[in-house]
Amino acid sequence: MKLTVGTIPEVDYGDYSDLMTMPHLYDSIASDFTSSGIPLPDAIDCQVNGNSNQFWSLTMTYPRSGLHQKEIQPNKWIMEDCDPKHVHQWFKIIHITPELDNVVVEAEHISALLANSTVADDIQLNGATAQDLGNQILNQMQEQREFTFYSDVNKVSKVNIQGGQQASNLFIDPDQEGDTVTQSVLGLFGGEFDFDNWNIRHSKRIGRDSGIKVTYGKNIKTTFSQDKNIQNMYTGAVFVAKYVPGQAIAKNNWQGWATWESTYDSVGITYMAGGNINIYDCPVDGQKIIGTLQNGMKLHLGQIVNDGSFTPDGKYQINTVNSDSWYPIAQSDGGGWIDSKWINFDTSGGLCN
Repeated sequence: MKLTVGTIPEVDYGDYSDLMTMPHLYDSIASDFTSSGIPLPDAIDCQVNGNSNQFWSLTMTYPRSGLHQKEIQPNKWIMEDCDPKHVHQWFKIIHITPELDNVVVEAEHISALLANSTVADDIQLNGATAQDLGNQILNQMQEQREFTFYSDVNKVSKVNIQGGQQASNLFIDPDQEGDTVTQSVLGLFGGEFDFDNWNIRHSKRIGRDSGIKVTYGKNIKTTFSQDKNIQNMYTGAVFVAKYVPGQAIAKNNWQGWATWESTYDSVGITYMAGGNINIYDCPVDGQKIIGTLQNGMKLHLGQIVNDGSFTPDGKYQINTVNSDSWYPIAQSDGGGWIDSKWINFDTSGGLCN
């Protein structure tokens, strides 16, 4: 590929309309941006910077003696052009640095509000396009914003995103080296983003390659200053709770207690030594007495059920009363459950108290 090092052709601004001659200040995002707001003609300098697949940022230098210096505060908004094709863009003031004669104002493009919205739930899609994923992110994120998303990238991919992530990361996190693909629009589908206020456009390639290599430098001055910075100040929070179910437990109202599946091969004769033995409707907490054992009663008993066993269908764990072992009684003998600690088999196979 031929590489040309030279001067970038100047833009013919006559081809564009509605270009701004100065930045304008607004109170909030709810302001009417079609109005002129507060013009800042005495701004010393106002620059907008942008890098590939990152949100625009604005830096403005304003005199401390300026007409509207006291009105320039964090959380207010500035309207300024980014370039001839991105005009009237909105920037939220996040950082103000007073200097000797001026203040330096830093602001983020409105698209950076995506960092304040969280996608709480997982997103799992098969054969999805970038448009499908972008729509899911905007529909699920909290708090909701007025963003629209359009992609002309036709690649399809499997999406497996864990919930609880910032919407901004799910759009612009780049793919990393390694075998695992970054689960984001950019990581899964590649391409480039173009941010135009509430509109997010995703294309295989934004703009064109002029073949000109651009190199630049920037001087840095060090001064003592006091910052007003709201970058790490939070005025609200989105809490995400994820429920991971544990083992299901068999309750006293489980329908299978009365029709317990077992082989009722053990047969015995009860022997009472001065008392009755209760029969219960189940072996777990909340059980109810449904009868008592009488002396000489012949019973058919099923296989013993121990604490921590499972129901015959394998779905529910049984936590028995007092962690004792229990016997189910055959339906032919009236059904129910009896605590094993009250009964013992004798050597002849009989059942006794």
